Amino acid sequence: MEKLTKFNISLAILILFHVIGVFIFKFNPSAVSLSYLTILLCGIIVFLGEENKRKALIAYTIIFIVGYLIEYIGVTTGLLFGAYSYGNSIGYKLMGIPLIMGVNWIAIVVSSVSVIKKIGLSNNTFVIAFLSALLCTLMDFIIEPVAIKFDFWSWEEITIPISNYVDWFIFSLIFAYIYTALKLSTNKIAVFLFFIWIAFFSIIKLLE
Repeated sequence: MEKLTKFNISLAILILFHVIGVFIFKFNPSAVSLSYLTILLCGIIVFLGEENKRKALIAYTIIFIVGYLIEYIGVTTGLLFGAYSYGNSIGYKLMGIPLIMGVNWIAIVVSSVSVIKKIGLSNNTFVIAFLSALLCTLMDFIIEPVAIKFDFWSWEEITIPISNYVDWFIFSLIFAYIYTALKLSTNKIAVFLFFIWIAFFSIIKLLE
């Protein structure tokens, strides 16, 4: 009963913040710069949803650090993802990269893996990671138009380069494999977060 109550509270908080977020994006775009707080909240709630937090912390730490580093390499060299830069809408930046991007990687990877594990198509670590990477890339595809419009980041090219999605898939596969290899229990709240983010960014796009 206690776990069910904690789950319900977490789910209610996620839904509430994203419903408020829809209204902010639509009616008060100047407040979109607070989006990093919602991403941080999502990361915290997902971590709290882990049954074995000590093992989960290993994967979370790796994803956060490596996620930040590949974003830094991408922005400074253009060798990863393509030629892009971050705007001022997602929080404090260290060397041009918002620190919250590490949390963003965690939220997307963990939620995608959780969905695949919940579906239960396979118990093979690589298969789960591969399918999860497809979901991560789908998520990025849905987020991109909204992120560009609200100055999360911008591309030098008129169209988003295909290398962005290729690299997203590759690193998502690596991160998902690391997380899956730890054999953690399915993160139930992360399953819901995946669909909340899909709905949130799709609604924002439709409201343009």
